[in-house]
Amino acid sequence: MHLAPLAAYVLTTLLMQGGGAAPPPDARRIVLDLPRAPAAEEAVWLNVRVGALWRGARILVLTDDGTLLGAISPFAVVPGQEAGTYTIPLPESAVREGRVAVRLVLEGPRKATRRPTESEVEDVGLIYVPIKREPVR
Repeated sequence: MHLAPLAAYVLTTLLMQGGGAAPPPDARRIVLDLPRAPAAEEAVWLNVRVGALWRGARILVLTDDGTLLGAISPFAVVPGQEAGTYTIPLPESAVREGRVAVRLVLEGPRKATRRPTESEVEDVGLIYVPIKREPVR
């Protein structure tokens, strides 16, 4: 039995979970002010409009402390075309004092991890999403 593939999978999975490691120093930091406090049955999520990316590239969305919130990995997008808008759920802890701060990193195969350009990440905004909260027992 070969354990190397299993070990590589486990290591990759742990790294992807984002254990609060510091984000790269050149990550693009974005701070967004909430226009209002979320209602009792609303959550605040992130909308990211992505422009043209090279094949295999992805955008990592991290908290200020480096916890991975999500990854945007466009699939089957025609090269040179915009990748579209992606929605990433935010934990309640991501909203602090009426603000959300995230860091964006672009990574891809055979290319260095770096800060995404304005044409690669065109816009980042907040949306309110209705949710159903379960009563606390």
